[in-house]
Amino acid sequence: MTEIGDVEPRLARSVKELGRKLAEFCAGRDLDRQTVHDATDLVDRHRTVARLRGIDFPEMVLVVLDVQKKLRFVRRDLDAAGIDNLVVELARMQRDDYDPAEIARAIRRAFPHHRTPDPRDRRH
Repeated sequence: MTEIGDVEPRLARSVKELGRKLAEFCAGRDLDRQTVHDATDLVDRHRTVARLRGIDFPEMVLVVLDVQKKLRFVRRDLDAAGIDNLVVELARMQRDDYDPAEIARAIRRAFPHHRTPDPRDRRH
């Protein structure tokens, strides 16, 4: 994944603006299907407006942590290694409330094509 500091400044500002909009939108709402649908629409509309302003804003997908009631938007085009890194970041975010099943559900919903790493695939 790309860190905000490594990106074009207008894109970095747009990403921060989207985060603020999403936080304001979700404040006080239940994290139900309608909220997730509306938040996805908000992310898509933000991307459209950014692109109309000449910002090369990537497609995003929402990662929904249903137990913790948290949303996170990430690039849709993450490769397998990027998704695996996201899983590690999500696990670190959870700290004492680590729930592997919650992370697995969130990743399956956001990236249905992704398969979990098989330890037998690793070469020693």
